[in-house]
Order: sequence, then structure tokens, then C-alpha cells
Amino acid sequence: MLHESVLRTVDLPAGDRFDAWTERMGRTHAPMQLASDRAADYRGEQRLICLG
Repeated sequence: MLHESVLRTVDLPAGDRFDAWTERMGRTHAPMQLASDRAADYRGEQRLICLG
């Protein structure tokens, strides 16, 4: 069975969403810096599946 990890920013308080998303994206295989004009009510979703 494959392990799945999901981050949905809508599950977090609006004020924490963009920071949580930025932190998660910073830990990916291609770290990045993010900016948004809508950081106060940011919405994003990431699903990761471990393939082995």
C-alpha cells in the first residue's frame, strides 16, 4: 500500500495558510521562495504519494 500525505490549506486558520504552504514547499525536491498578493486567504492543496 502506498503512503499518502495531503496538505490542504483550507484546513488551517486563514492567517496561517500561506506560511504553512511556504514551509511545505521549502521542503520539496526543488525548494523555492513564494510570494502572493492573496497571502491573507491563501488556498493550496498538495498530495504526495511515496513510491518506495
